[in-house]
Amino acid sequence: MQTASGAELPPFETLCQRLGREFPSIAKARREADNQVEWIGKLLEDACIDLGDTLTLVVFGSLARREATSRSDVDWTLLVDGPVDAVHVKVASKVRDILADAKLAEPGASGTFGTLASSHEIVHHIGGLDDTNRNMTRRLLLLLESRAIGDNSVRSRVIRAVLDRYIFWGRGLPGTGDPRLRVPRFLLNDVVRYWRTMAVDYAAKKWEQDDKKWALRNAKLRVTRKMTFVKGLLLCFDCELFPSESPWCEVDLPGKFWDDIERWLAAGCEVLVEETPIDLLCRTLSRLKLDDIAIELLNSYDDFLSVVDDVQKRKELENLSFETANDNATFSKIRNEIGNQFGDSLAKLFFTECPQLSELTQKHGVF
Repeated sequence: MQTASGAELPPFETLCQRLGREFPSIAKARREADNQVEWIGKLLEDACIDLGDTLTLVVFGSLARREATSRSDVDWTLLVDGPVDAVHVKVASKVRDILADAKLAEPGASGTFGTLASSHEIVHHIGGLDDTNRNMTRRLLLLLESRAIGDNSVRSRVIRAVLDRYIFWGRGLPGTGDPRLRVPRFLLNDVVRYWRTMAVDYAAKKWEQDDKKWALRNAKLRVTRKMTFVKGLLLCFDCELFPSESPWCEVDLPGKFWDDIERWLAAGCEVLVEETPIDLLCRTLSRLKLDDIAIELLNSYDDFLSVVDDVQKRKELENLSFETANDNATFSKIRNEIGNQFGDSLAKLFFTECPQLSELTQKHGVF
């Protein structure tokens, strides 16, 4: 479907139109995220911040997913793709001051965001001792939920290098002459590792921070973090689910040499990376014609965003003690209703309603 100007509607809006349904909290969060991204860009422009051709400001989290709600953090990184320059630290400091002066919520205290990040570590340190938790998070979120403020060329260049590292340079064996696209296992394994790391880190932060904000993190792990993982799975499975559809049919077909398959796969993944998690999910649901599951998932997600956008309910989650959680109506709603429904609907999608997706999930996602 297209807008009045002739542009293609994103998959979420396209699916909503076809279903004849509205999901107001999702729609509101998408508008708010776009407005905030535009505003941040204007702040940098007014401050005459010159990022040159080796720097770009990248936002992650809710702004990148187009799901901004009240009190959403602005998780950002100044991504460097070029020679080291001491000036970069000064630029990062200016950006930090500009965002603080604008009263935007600061990134978390882990040090993953709100600072510089080098493409060298992101691309070359995949696995092994040098691939820290922080580095893995930056790399995977660059693929799964990131958005450039202003010019996108640096971000695109780094994403292309990361995908080449996973798909072309990370291949397990030389080609067998089979011209079919295959699930990129190296990338998929890192996606699964990241999802499990998020789950483990939730428990670690709960322990280290004496249960501070544990309930809000728990809620996010049940819904938004799970949605990010879903994007990673669908990103890897798409080439086998829909090999004759966009983007695979729009990429130059490979020739007889084995390396062309990897180039083709990387080029298609580069297109899909630009979709938000909810858009890639909606795209998949539309192509599989799973309307009932689509309504279930979007209803659950809409309900979740409605809760965390409510200032009072969000404060409840931020301040909730572990001992009184069972008696709190807001947390119980997320855990027993929204989270369970969302998880059950995802289980139907990946394990029962689509045999091919179930086979891919069991073959590659489990074993």
